[in-house]
Amino acid sequence: MNEELAPTLERIRTYWNRLDKMITNDSNEVTSDSPLILTMSQGVRIGLDKRGRYHLLLDLVDGEEADTRRLTAGITIQTKIFQIEGESSLWVDIV
Repeated sequence: MNEELAPTLERIRTYWNRLDKMITNDSNEVTSDSPLILTMSQGVRIGLDKRGRYHLLLDLVDGEEADTRRLTAGITIQTKIFQIEGESSLWVDIV
């Protein structure tokens, strides 16, 4: 594994584990359509929904077009509005 990527991958694993524990402790905050979300950095969030699907949310730049595509079996990219921190905004959702 590339030495430069190791800290980032470990951070991502830690966030996934944290989300998993948060859902186990309080499943009322998450639904199938609205994942429980943690912020990794500005414009990048990860989430876990009630069906156990992982989400990578990327902030959509103004002027970018909405899109939906199936990358491979089980992986989809779609532009979707999420209610995050009390504000509705458009995000690219990779599930």
